[in-house]
Amino acid sequence: MDYLPEVFSVLNELQHRDAARFERYANLALAIAMVYDLPPPPDWPHSQVGATALPRRLPAAADAFDWWIRQDQFDRTYHRIRSLGADELKFVVDAAAPFAELEWSQQNVDLPLSQLADAYTMISYRPDRVEQEIYVWRDVTYTLSAIRLAGGICIDQAYFATQVGKARGVPTLLFSGEGQDARHAWFGFLDGNQQWQLNAGRIGDQRFVTGYARDPQTWGEISDHELQFLSERFRTLPAFHSSRVHQQFAADYLQAGNPAAAISAAWKAIKFERRNLDAWTTLLDAQAVQGDGPRLVESSLYQAVAAFGNYADLEAMFSGRLIRSLRARGQLSAADFEEQRILTKNQIARGDLALLQAHEKLQQTMDTRPLAESIKAYNALVDTQGRGAGIEFYDRIVTRFVEYLLAHDQATEAWRAAERARGMLYVPPGSQLEGEFDKLFRKLKPSAPPTR
Repeated sequence: MDYLPEVFSVLNELQHRDAARFERYANLALAIAMVYDLPPPPDWPHSQVGATALPRRLPAAADAFDWWIRQDQFDRTYHRIRSLGADELKFVVDAAAPFAELEWSQQNVDLPLSQLADAYTMISYRPDRVEQEIYVWRDVTYTLSAIRLAGGICIDQAYFATQVGKARGVPTLLFSGEGQDARHAWFGFLDGNQQWQLNAGRIGDQRFVTGYARDPQTWGEISDHELQFLSERFRTLPAFHSSRVHQQFAADYLQAGNPAAAISAAWKAIKFERRNLDAWTTLLDAQAVQGDGPRLVESSLYQAVAAFGNYADLEAMFSGRLIRSLRARGQLSAADFEEQRILTKNQIARGDLALLQAHEKLQQTMDTRPLAESIKAYNALVDTQGRGAGIEFYDRIVTRFVEYLLAHDQATEAWRAAERARGMLYVPPGSQLEGEFDKLFRKLKPSAPPTR
């Protein structure tokens, strides 16, 4: 995912400027090179502020290298820069605020690392902006001092807190997610025990099921399992290093056209560390190249499902492959059992994955079956999983099905679909979800069925 010519160009520049310092701060140099190899996307670190107020420009790599070393040497950081790995420092050097603002934070935000979560609530919440549906920052500048003075909504609170942490050499992540009746933003940080705290500013009673953060190395979303891997830090242990060596041999064997050797090496990698995702991927790829039968592949998939039982998205991914294989060879009862097991488990612990599975089924019906069957499937889904659901169900199911009906010139049915969902979902008065439904019904008003 990295643009290697620029990565090595940055490393080469930093090494030539001061070889001794480059050696002492090699992980910092690597983190900067991996993050600064490509410019950030226009919606980084979030999309609710314009480019004029927040220019979204990374500094020169050499300037960043000098600045972070200086903070470390002057004891302005809460983590020693030299003690962190590049995979942690990339969440420091991706600061969107210029160095002058980070220095302002050092001088004006007096919070120890143990209380860094309080940086979130330092920004006064602005309910008036939510009531007026002003979700995008309207002031001229988006500096930390301006946010502190004006207050903001949750995305501004989370942005402010992440930059405060980065100013002190603390790896931070900005999360966004969908809760029961609103969308929300919060942040995570690496605490003094080298553990990731991922719920700072997260509202407990909203029952937020999933948070999405951005990986500055790829500028893509960080998956749930990657966040858990970061928090558990098992990849720093000798067992994982041994596992990775065997996995790399497995990949080389596979590339060289020797799938049998690749399978053997992959199993060795898994024996050292069952959470080595690349080893499982290489194993299954090698089995496909070797032409292993479905029963043998399914045996591997069952073991992969068990290995990632504590990582809901990975378990669901491997389970999905297993279910498709079972169905393809007519093992419908086994496929139904596994599908129901995952659905039941995720409805309790990970409603987002259960909802994703439900959405995929509905989409397949919409793509392949008559309109009447799609309406029947939607109604059943609303009556079961929609009962008491929140804004994520609205986004994934309701709005998409309403758009589907409108595209098929079924305006009256679209109104009825929205009305059915409005009666089933949990829509507290004054909530963001209530506002979303109000807008939808205003859009559909000409299509309302006549009063009987």
